[in-house]
Amino acid sequence: MKYPALNLAVLALLLGACVVNDPMGQPRNGAGDLLLGASMQRAIVTQSALYPYHFVPDSAELNELGLNDLSVLAIHLRDHAGSLLISRGAASKELHDARVRAVLAALEESGVAKTMVAVHDGLPGGDGMPSGKVVEIMKKPLNLTGAGVTSTVSSATSTSGDAGSGATDATP
Repeated sequence: MKYPALNLAVLALLLGACVVNDPMGQPRNGAGDLLLGASMQRAIVTQSALYPYHFVPDSAELNELGLNDLSVLAIHLRDHAGSLLISRGAASKELHDARVRAVLAALEESGVAKTMVAVHDGLPGGDGMPSGKVVEIMKKPLNLTGAGVTSTVSSATSTSGDAGSGATDATP
């Protein structure tokens, strides 16, 4: 590293020369925009869901947002099997079925094998757990650890100011 300023200048030129398109199709430049684009793509893959707003109203045709999100998902699903939520929303069963068929056809056209994707409708992340189970978990003592310190709170709903009481105080 004889010339650190020169190295930084070359790095800046290289990063500045990177051009990607944002979700709206507008060119974006620079490392920050690359990170933003990668973050947005990761969010789409993590969500792995298409909602009624991804479709033209009362149609099985994907709108611009739906096409964008599905193209990101297709790239991921070519190499990584996964599930895809296609939310029915207020659509009729017939319209929802047509949307599922249209999405599966578009994925297949994009090179995604049928065995790589499982389509479902429901809540993102699954159906959750019964509220009774949540209450049971919340009543158990909570062990907090970090930076070499361990603390036990008698209830997961306690705050640091009322450890052990199980109540929270909304006043300052």
